[in-house]
Amino acid sequence: AVENIEEDTDVVFPLPQIDPTEDKPEKLSFKRKGGYTKEIILQEEFWRFVGFWVGDGYSNKANGTQRIGLIFNETEEEELLKEYREIALDILDEPEENISTHSHNGGKTLYWTDPPLLKWLSQNFRKQTQSGWKDKKIPEWFWNLDKAEFKSFLNGWIEADGQRDEKGNFKNVTTKEKSLATQA
Repeated sequence: AVENIEEDTDVVFPLPQIDPTEDKPEKLSFKRKGGYTKEIILQEEFWRFVGFWVGDGYSNKANGTQRIGLIFNETEEEELLKEYREIALDILDEPEENISTHSHNGGKTLYWTDPPLLKWLSQNFRKQTQSGWKDKKIPEWFWNLDKAEFKSFLNGWIEADGQRDEKGNFKNVTTKEKSLATQA
């Protein structure tokens, strides 16, 4: 464990071998039975949403709801929640009536049901195991994002998992996702 490393010990993390052979998507087009169709243009604010979802989002398939959720600090991140609600409305094209919030133990969850987007997020940013989607990851094509898109992703991740210094500025990201941390 990192906590048990002596002060004069060097710590080395392996650099991942990244060789993206697949182009990044420019847009997502979804169709389902029942007339559901959606097209999402993958602009910078979309990548901010993905960064936040990777950091503090969840995928819930309990009771067949197939929810996408983002978790915020209820007292300190009300404005941030409003910004992500606007992203859900404007960028992810979620109808207003589909978006809900729920408060629990000092956290406030912004959530909605969107099975096709949930499946895309899970296939690309979670590892598949026999028991379902676990641990977060970065897909190979992700490294074809341009600098502005990557900065937007990183901004979302920092907003979700970032720690602040004594002046209130974000200073680092803390995650338990070792594969994600090594890649990013």
